[in-house]
Order: sequence, then C-alpha cells, then structure tokens
Amino acid sequence: MPYPSGDIAVVDARLQNISGGMQWNMRDAEDIRFLAVNGTITVGASRARYDFTLVEYHLYIDEVPWIIFSTLDNALGLEFTAEFWDIVNKNRKERWGFLEVPWIADKQVYDVAAPYPEVRMSIFDNRAHTIRVVRPFIWRDTYLKVHPNGAAVFAEDKKIAFLLPLIIEA
Repeated sequence: MPYPSGDIAVVDARLQNISGGMQWNMRDAEDIRFLAVNGTITVGASRARYDFTLVEYHLYIDEVPWIIFSTLDNALGLEFTAEFWDIVNKNRKERWGFLEVPWIADKQVYDVAAPYPEVRMSIFDNRAHTIRVVRPFIWRDTYLKVHPNGAAVFAEDKKIAFLLPLIIEA
C-alpha cells in the first residue's frame, strides 16, 4: 500500500536484514543492523526505483531507547543514480512525521539533555568498517530529524535527510 504525501508515495517497499556475520565496533550502540531496502517512489506519474543500504542503530541515551537510521558512507555516489534525483526532487521539504531538532546558534549544539552531545555514531562502508565517527547531536552541517516515537534519521546530505523519513515510515 502506498504511503501518500501530496504527489509522492512509496510502493512495493521491501527490506532484508543483511548484517549476518558482521563484527560491529561502535561504543554507544546496543545493536546495529544493515538493511537492504528497495522499492519504488512515485512522483505524480513518474516512478523511480531505490535500492540502497539503510543502517539501523539501536542505542540508549539518558535511559531513553532510540533507533537512529542512516546510510553507508558515500551512499549518494555509490547507491543512487543521477536519474533517481531527476525524478525525486532533491529540494523537497516534507519530513513525514519527523521533526526538526531545535539548536542553539551560538553553541552549534542541539538543545538536548547533557548525554546527547556525547553520543558517537560510526559511519560504515559496505564491509562494516568504520570510515568516520560523527556526533549526531552536535550540529556541523548535518541533518538530524526526530520522530516522537523514539526514532531519528541522521544524514550528512540534505537529499538523504529528505528521503529517509519517507522510506522509514513506508
């Protein structure tokens, strides 16, 4: 069943856990999974297929359970085609239930409780090797959107920040 939002919808959404046998190394996560996600996004009469790896991090921050979703390193260059972005307008603003996180401009830190800025999250390549470590609750030209039900999407690129909430909610 499509997930509607104006003229855009996700149909035939599928996921498969592909994290078997991987050795994770991330200090703050309780569990990490690689999910192969694919489906079709319809924009009006146009259709665009997606097929990429979604990384799902399970962690506790200040005793609150969170699931943070992100992509593999260089996902835009390796897992998406230019034609995909021609159909799915990269400048869309919809968030599909995920909200902006307020932040304080002079500190460049999100306005969250003390344990949050200390959280570190690994960005992996397709072999589960850590490429870099980010602090998702410290604002440095990254995009963090949160859902009231304890989920969040983290992206280092605005295009992905637009797309992940749509796919996750579908």
